[in-house]
Amino acid sequence: MVQEHLAAVEAPGELSLIFVDSHFSHAIRKGPLLDLGAGVRSRPWERPRFFGLAVPSAAYLTVAEATLNAVQRRFPDRLAYARVDLVDGPSGDPLVLEVELIDPVLSLTLVPTASERLAAVVAEQAGGL
Repeated sequence: MVQEHLAAVEAPGELSLIFVDSHFSHAIRKGPLLDLGAGVRSRPWERPRFFGLAVPSAAYLTVAEATLNAVQRRFPDRLAYARVDLVDGPSGDPLVLEVELIDPVLSLTLVPTASERLAAVVAEQAGGL
């Protein structure tokens, strides 16, 4: 993946909005995986910089929900979970960086009820196992 450098990735950082069964669950703030000018870094995804739980603004939530609605129109299967990463764009409006539908990093340990909700959705989709 190649992305234009956006200063907001460094500060205040990305905001990851986690959805379980298409409903907003929680958000986390995270810092950059790469340091500007530091060159190539081996396996940067293994060293994420998480700053903890965050509360998304109404604008961030609206953009994330609209993004998931667009994904659902293209892929109508029920989503057990999703993660939408946003950052302040140059104009200050939320800008979508990434949408993850198969990501194992959902920061469920920060919100224990989220893992319970996800387990229930997965069990339901698997036929009640």
